[in-house]
Order: sequence, then C-alpha cells, then structure tokens
Amino acid sequence: MPDQTGLPDTRPGDEAPALARAAARAIDSRLLIAAAAIFIGWFLLDTVSMSYGALRLDFRFYHLAAIIERPTRLLTGIDGAGEVWTMLFSLVCLASLAAALVPGWVRLPGGWLGCLAPLVLMLVCGGALYYETSRDTFAVATSSNVANALTSFANLMVRRAGAVVARQVRVDAGAWLSAAGAIYLAWAGWRRAEMRTG
Repeated sequence: MPDQTGLPDTRPGDEAPALARAAARAIDSRLLIAAAAIFIGWFLLDTVSMSYGALRLDFRFYHLAAIIERPTRLLTGIDGAGEVWTMLFSLVCLASLAAALVPGWVRLPGGWLGCLAPLVLMLVCGGALYYETSRDTFAVATSSNVANALTSFANLMVRRAGAVVARQVRVDAGAWLSAAGAIYLAWAGWRRAEMRTG
C-alpha cells in the first residue's frame, strides 16, 4: 500500500518473498528439474545394490564414502563407523548440489564451474570406488619368499572372491537418474558460459 509520498510501502517482511520470486525466475526450470533428479537419485533411490542368494543390500549415493573407506561394506552393510562417513558425505553431496545452482543466482566469472560439481563428484566417487575395490588387499611386508607366496595366494583368493561378488553388484536407477541430471547441469553451465563469452 503506498504511503503519502506515493512510494510503495516496504515492510520488513515483504522483501523476502520478492527475493524468493526473483531467485526462482533467475534459475531456469530445467536446471531445477535436473537438480531435483540429482537429489532424488542421490538421496531417495538406490545407487548400487548387491544381491547374493537371499542376501540383498541396497546403497544410496551418500553411502559411497563409507563403501570407499571400507569396500567390504558391500557385503556387510553400513555399520556405526560407516554412518559417520555417510553423514559427512551427505553434507558434501548437498554442497555440490548447491554449488550447481549458485550460478543461477549470482553472476560470477567462472561461476559456471559450479555446474560441474555434481558430475565431478560422481566421477571422483566412481574412480575411487573402482580403485579401492580393485587393488590388492594384502601388502607384502617382508622379503621372505614364504611370506610373498602366502600374500600372493591370499590376494589371488580375494580377487577370485571379488570377481564372484562383482557379478552380483548392480548399478540401480538412482545412479542413472542422477548421472543424467549431472550431465545436463554440466552441459547447461557450459552452454551458459559460452553464450556470455560469445
């Protein structure tokens, strides 16, 4: 309601909804849909599952830090120590998702790089998980031939058991949905940067 001077009346509570509407307009709805797809894929849908006979364990993306820290959790599930990794990594996931949306609100040089954050996080997690699950379990500690032979035999047995388990691990819908959203966000950020420079 305008006051006596003809200026709009700005009460302290009125600017917050106006800022929220302006922020919503600044971000393309397709970017919000891609971010929602990433959120659903990371936090609500299973990313990886392992089934062996009657045993079935499902893991979400935010569990990956605990699995990377100890790959045997693919067989045993997330325990108490893994929950700490899960909580911390959940914050990292939310921060990378927020970093992807910030360029829509704030115009910074190089800000489009934030759109790459979810995709980079997924690629780093995939690479780290592959590295941790494919390396030798037992390291050679001595120069004894008997110890080397036993260590080599143990690593061979673990690799064979790992091959059996690897056939039972499946990438689920959460991984595919969040990957599609992350690829779209990265592409949209790159395209937006190209339009500003070109």
